Amino acid sequence: MLRYVFLSVFALLLLIACGGNNVNQLTKTGNCVECDLSEGYLSRLDLPEANLSGATLKDANTIDNT
Repeated sequence: MLRYVFLSVFALLLLIACGGNNVNQLTKTGNCVECDLSEGYLSRLDLPEANLSGATLKDANTIDNT
């Protein structure tokens, strides 16, 4: 039970840190034009044809250091 609570809290914090709605939009549509992905964790996303025109990527984590 405690494991599920921890994972739920972790997932919520990750969504908040990644911009939540913008990351969801990017993963669902492959488009995130002029959206804010700054400081988001994007290294595990596989979107080779994503349209990120005008998107803010400042300090986004795009390299997987694991």
